[in-house]
Amino acid sequence: MGGYVAFEILRRALERVERLALIDTQATPDSPESIARRRGLIEQTQHRPLPWRAALAAAAASSIARHLDNPAITQPILDMAREIGAEGFVREQQAIMARPDSRPLLVDIEVPDRGDRRPPGPGRRRLPRAEEMAADISTSRLVVLEECGHMSPLERPDEVTAALRRWLTE
Repeated sequence: MGGYVAFEILRRALERVERLALIDTQATPDSPESIARRRGLIEQTQHRPLPWRAALAAAAASSIARHLDNPAITQPILDMAREIGAEGFVREQQAIMARPDSRPLLVDIEVPDRGDRRPPGPGRRRLPRAEEMAADISTSRLVVLEECGHMSPLERPDEVTAALRRWLTE
């Protein structure tokens, strides 16, 4: 949700933003299919407690499916899920579904931007969205991490850190 929060900060105080890293996010609002999937997860969560592993698999299957047996990636996600609990999960999903279209903001961004995105594979639908954001932000540089899903800081921490360090020293 960090990208969505960043877009809201831009909406409210663009002049106060000096740098922007958009990692594994999108400027578009949720599609009707995504909204339907999120509503299903909310309904499941409200009517019966979901086992956290099942919730993780349902929420992230398309983006980190190949890592479900890797505790270095899944354990931090499970820990965050336990910490926010079912009510927090529902509020997150509702906020994501209600987020506005941030694409109109992109052309006004003139700060150094670093976007780390996924290549074709699990994130093939998201790469065009990242390319669209990069094209609309005149000062952006798109960085694509190979074989990486939605949780790039966990999946490829060294590459994400290196890209951010290069960006911070530019």
